Amino acid sequence: MNRFIRNAVVIGVVWFGIVGAVELRPVAAADDSQAALAADAAFLQAIAKNDKVAVGKAIEPDFLWVDANANQWTRAEVLQKFPPVMDADVKPNVKLYGQVAVVKAERDKDKVMRIWIKRPAGWRTLIYQELVMESAPARPPLPPGVNADCYNPCKHYPYEPKNQIEKEVLESMHGVIMGLAYWDVDAYDKSTAEDFEMTMSLSKRVLTKADRIAFLTKQKQAGAPPAINDPTRVAKMFDFDGAVILLAKWPTRDGLHDVNTRMFVQRNGRWVLLFGFETFGVCQHCGTDVPATYSVPQPKS
Repeated sequence: MNRFIRNAVVIGVVWFGIVGAVELRPVAAADDSQAALAADAAFLQAIAKNDKVAVGKAIEPDFLWVDANANQWTRAEVLQKFPPVMDADVKPNVKLYGQVAVVKAERDKDKVMRIWIKRPAGWRTLIYQELVMESAPARPPLPPGVNADCYNPCKHYPYEPKNQIEKEVLESMHGVIMGLAYWDVDAYDKSTAEDFEMTMSLSKRVLTKADRIAFLTKQKQAGAPPAINDPTRVAKMFDFDGAVILLAKWPTRDGLHDVNTRMFVQRNGRWVLLFGFETFGVCQHCGTDVPATYSVPQPKS
C-alpha cells in the first residue's frame, strides 16, 4: 500500500475513536474541532479505499476540488474518479469559524486546505484546494497601451449579492482590491483582519497583513503605477454562521489559471478578509465555467 495512503488510513482509524468519545458529551468548540478533524480523516480514508459512497456523503453539492496546477473537478467529476491527494500522510490542523472548519496540512512548499461545513447530519466538505509555493512566475505588467482602468474587479464584480451580508462582504472585497491595485493603504487596512494571511503559488512564504501594508506603503512612496488585476470571470459566495466564503476564478494574461478562495469574518461590526488561498497553474482541466483564453482589454476611445 502506498505510504501516503497507509498513513491516511491509520490517521482515520485514530480519529474515528476520538469522535466516538466526543458524541457522548455536549458539543463545545474543542469537540467541534475534533469532529471536523475526524470527518477530514474519514474523508481521506474513504478516498484511499476508493469508497465513492462514503466520499459522496462527505462532500457538499457545490464541492470543488482544485489541485496544485489549478485543475478543477466538480462533485460529480470527483465521484467518477478521485484525483490524487497531496500530503495525505500529514497530520492537519484546524481552525473554527462558527459553522466553518478550515483544515490545513503542509509539507515544505506544499499546502493543502479543506473547508468543512457543519450540517445537521455532520461535517461536509465544500472545498479541497492545493498549491505549491513559488511554483508560479511573477506576474508580468500590462502590455503597453492597455487601458489601466480597474473596472473588474475593483469597481465591479461578476456576482450579484443575495442579501445584506453579501453586500457588505463585497464592499470589503472591493476595498481589498482597490488597496492592492492603487496602493491604497487605508482601504486595505479597513478591509482586512489583523490576523489576515495570504497563501499563494506566487509567494515563497505566507504573507501577513503587516507584510501587505509594508509593500503597499513602499509602492505608494515610490510612485509605482497601478497593479491592475486580470478580470474575474466566475465568482460564487457561500454564507455560513460566522463566515462567508468567496470563491473566484479567472484566466490570466500570462496563460495561467487562477483560483482564489477567500474567507470573510465579522470583526467589530464589519466584514473583513481573514485569509486568501490562491492557486495559479497551467491547468488541463480548468472547468467549463472559466473561459480558456484571456482577452486583453482595449483602451477606451
